Parts: sequence; C-alpha cells; structure tokens
Amino acid sequence: KAEEEAAATAKAEEEAAVAAKAEEEAAAAAKAEEEAADAAKAEVEAAAVVKAEEEAAAALKVEEEATAAKKAEEETVALKKAEEEALAAKKVEEEAAKKAEEEAAAAKKSEEEAAAAKKTEDEATAAKKVEDEAATAKKVEEEAAAAKADEEAASAKKAEEESSALQNAEEEAAAAKEVEEKLAAEKKAADSARAKKDAELIAGKRAALAKAAEEMALESKNNSSKGTPQDRKMSIGAEVIGKKGPVPLLSPGDSGFPNLREAALPDGEFEELFGMEKEKFYKLRKWKQDQKKKEVGLF
Repeated sequence: KAEEEAAATAKAEEEAAVAAKAEEEAAAAAKAEEEAADAAKAEVEAAAVVKAEEEAAAALKVEEEATAAKKAEEETVALKKAEEEALAAKKVEEEAAKKAEEEAAAAKKSEEEAAAAKKTEDEATAAKKVEDEAATAKKVEEEAAAAKADEEAASAKKAEEESSALQNAEEEAAAAKEVEEKLAAEKKAADSARAKKDAELIAGKRAALAKAAEEMALESKNNSSKGTPQDRKMSIGAEVIGKKGPVPLLSPGDSGFPNLREAALPDGEFEELFGMEKEKFYKLRKWKQDQKKKEVGLF
C-alpha cells in the first residue's frame, strides 16, 4: 500500500509535471499565437502605412499634376490674353494712324478751303473797292452836274429878278411922269409959288427915280459881266423876302453860331423859310444845304 501510495504519488507527480509541462507548452503556444497575431497585426499595419504612403504619394502626384495643369492653363490664358492685348494694341495703333491720316487730310482740306475763302474775300474786297470808287466818281459827277445846274438856275433867277426890278423901275418912272403931268396940269390952276415949289419937288423926285433906274440898269449890266451868280448875290446882300430886314453876316469869330448866314434867323422864321428845323437842316449833305440856301437866296 505504501508502495502503491508512493507509486500513486509518483504518478500524480509525473502527471502534475506533464500537466505543468503541457500547461507551459500551452502558454508558450498561446504566447506564440499572440506574437504571431501581433506580427500579423504589425504586418497589416505596416501594409496599411505603406498603402497610405502610396496613396499620399499618389494624391501628391495628382495634386502636383493638377497644379502643373492649372499653371499651364493659366500660362495659356495669359498667353492668349497677351496675344489679344497685342492684337487690340495693334488695332488701336492702326485706328490712331488712320485717324491721324484723316485729321491730316481734314486739316489740309480746311487750309485749302480757308485759302479759297480768303481768295474769294480778297476778290470781293477788290470788286467792292472798284464799285465804291465807281460810285464815288458817279456821285462826284452828279454833284458837279447838280452844282452846275444850281448855278445856271441861280443865274437865270438872278437875271429874272434884275429884269423884274428894271421893269418896276420903269413903271415907277412912268408913274412919276404921270404924276408930274398931273401936277403940271394942277400947277396951272394953283398958286404960282406953290405950283413952282411942287414942280421942283416933282422934278427932283423924277430925277431921283431916273437916276435909280439908271444905276440899277448899270449894276445889272456889271453883274452880268463879272463874277459868279453866287458872288453877285453875295455882293448885293441877302434879304429874306417878306421877313424883317436883311440877314446879317456872321464872322468866324462869332460864338454860338456856325459861320453860316441862315444861322442868324430865328427858329420860327428858319422853319417857315426852309420848311424844316435847323437841326434837321444841318444833318443834310453839304450840297443839299447849298441847294436849299440857293433856293431862298442865302447861299
């Protein structure tokens, strides 16, 4: 029994040793399995890292390619834009050149038109000058003709006035003679002394009238043979017919009036004689003033 117990104990110890060994082997196997699992996991992780690196590299490569493509596209766009700008600049330059040519042509045309206008203006000025000179010559000729006609009319009027004055003197002489004859008839019936005195008075009057008629005829003859009609009119003095006495002459030294005879007339008499006011009269041309003064005997 003791041996059996010892054998059983030894067997138990052997079985315990085997169990312990098996347990150790199981532990070692588990550990190996764990290490294998860890290694597999590490390998998987390593593969994942490699894959991630590859994917990252691929992504980087794609990004670089995208960047390069974008850069190339931008360069293409920039090149195209530069070409378009160059074309636009060339077009602007061509348009500017064309515009400059048009402006030069327009400026040349304007200069030619200005030269033509100036030539036309010069020709018109020359034509107007010739026309003015012709008009002036015609006016001078007309004024000379008018002055000549005025002088002839004044001469005719003067001759008519002198003839009328001579006729009046003859009529007065005839009337005096008639009075003398009448007085002579009355003398016979009157007192001798009174008749003699009356006869002397009548004779004196007749002599005076005859002398006045003779002087007037002589003066008329002298005036017809010398001087212009204006000089003869001035020599005998101007007198306004139907007015108050002769018109006085003004000298250059007189102040307040121009050196004109008609200026001495009162305004009312001036307007009645000339048919207009002094202010309006002196606005007339000189030859027109002279003509009107001749008409009223104040030239």
